[in-house]
Amino acid sequence: MTQPTPEHKFIRSLRVSNLLAKRGYQPDHIEPSRQSSGYLVFRYRNTVGFQTALNDVYESIGADKRE
Repeated sequence: MTQPTPEHKFIRSLRVSNLLAKRGYQPDHIEPSRQSSGYLVFRYRNTVGFQTALNDVYESIGADKRE
C-alpha cells in the first residue's frame, strides 16, 4: 500500500523556487520562515507534474531529491 501524497510541498530555497517558476510553477503562498528569520517559505500544490519538475530541478543543481 502506498502512502498518500501530501497536498502541498514547502520550499525554502529561492533558487529552487526561481527554477520552478521558469518551468511554469508558481507558489500558492509565500510567507516568512518561522524557523529561520530572513528566509521565505514557498508553498506549492503537490501534483505529479510538480513533483517531476521538482525532481528535475534538484537533479539540475546536483541536490538530493526530497520526496
